Amino acid sequence: MQKRSLIWAVILLLPVAHAGNAEQANELAAAQMNYQNLLKAQANDSASLTNLQARLKSAEKKLENTQLEVNKLRTEFMLREEVQLTYDAKLKDAGLRLNKAWEAVNGVSTPQKTTKSNTKSQIIKDAVKTKTAKTTAEDVKNQTTQAVETKTEKTTAEDVKNQTTQAVKTQTHSAIK
Repeated sequence: MQKRSLIWAVILLLPVAHAGNAEQANELAAAQMNYQNLLKAQANDSASLTNLQARLKSAEKKLENTQLEVNKLRTEFMLREEVQLTYDAKLKDAGLRLNKAWEAVNGVSTPQKTTKSNTKSQIIKDAVKTKTAKTTAEDVKNQTTQAVETKTEKTTAEDVKNQTTQAVKTQTHSAIK
């Protein structure tokens, strides 16, 4: 601290020692003022830089936490979607059972809807038939991807969703039996 005070004293006394030349004195005063202004600006910028660094670190931590939350929600969504597909399959089976019971009681047959088979649905059905364990969301995604890759015509997202749902229902139905 004493060294700094000594430097300032020298800087302030230099104009007095060189007072004989007014032009040099003015230049020295301007240079001193410029130097002091630059020191202040550097100190302010250093504080600003430290503040920005802390804010960046905080934002990165928030981003990391948000990404973890997104991954958690995505996993939970996939699990819930599997449960929903299981319920869909069980409801379909219960509906068929109800129709058969109604037909038995009333002696009337209800018309069954027929679905048109295409290459994509056949691939998914074949993949489902060969699998004996419970299908995970990743397996369904892989089966759908394979089906989409083998189809030569353009497939919409709705077609893929319908085929995936059908594949899971079929497999769930066969797993229940």
